Amino acid sequence: MKKRVLTACLSLCACAPLCAQTAAGSVKTVKNVTFTTNATPEQLRQNADTLRRSAAAMRQSAAEMRQSAKAMEKQAKTADKVSKNNIKAGARNMEAGARNMELGAASMEMAAKSMEQNAKTPAKGGDKTICDKPDKFPSFPGGPSSLFRYLQKEVRYPADAAKDHIAGKVIVRFVVDTDGTISDAEVVRGVHPELDREALRAVKAMPRWTPGQKNGKPVRVRFSTPITFKLP
Repeated sequence: MKKRVLTACLSLCACAPLCAQTAAGSVKTVKNVTFTTNATPEQLRQNADTLRRSAAAMRQSAAEMRQSAKAMEKQAKTADKVSKNNIKAGARNMEAGARNMELGAASMEMAAKSMEQNAKTPAKGGDKTICDKPDKFPSFPGGPSSLFRYLQKEVRYPADAAKDHIAGKVIVRFVVDTDGTISDAEVVRGVHPELDREALRAVKAMPRWTPGQKNGKPVRVRFSTPITFKLP
């Protein structure tokens, strides 16, 4: 999906490593990820990070496969009849493989989200207090400029919204927990259901922040961020 934005269960599907030889070269393969039972919150967060990296690699591979499929379709136009049919069949297989990769990536992201939720669920009676005046505010890894780049890269303009020329600014409110994970994300000012969902998804997918502090101890802090969808 073309990106036009300027600002920005545990049941894994059995995805065998896919490696297709194309004119553009070999498509990357994604290694299997293994997990242990009775994991600690830190282990759950590490496993979720691993899943998200693997999902990103799968999406990259899917994009490369689609590029190769397009190249094959172009090549088929100048080939003889027999070769043309073979090339077109290969392009269709490549496109099917790309779709399977994206489905696998989506499953990994869902599992990662579940792990992150389990990792940050406090014990019964855990402190859910929001600190309005921390001594030190939470920070995104790398600072505000890195947050901008993250949103610019992560947010994807929904195709139907772009087709209907729907644009605007979505404001998402969320909490940075004591372990730096994101929780309680919600849209406080929306534009359109599709844009709202995409903005919320991007915020929930954020990597862990450096948590805020009060009297030397990590605290929960609430943030709001605008995400602008702008068409060229």
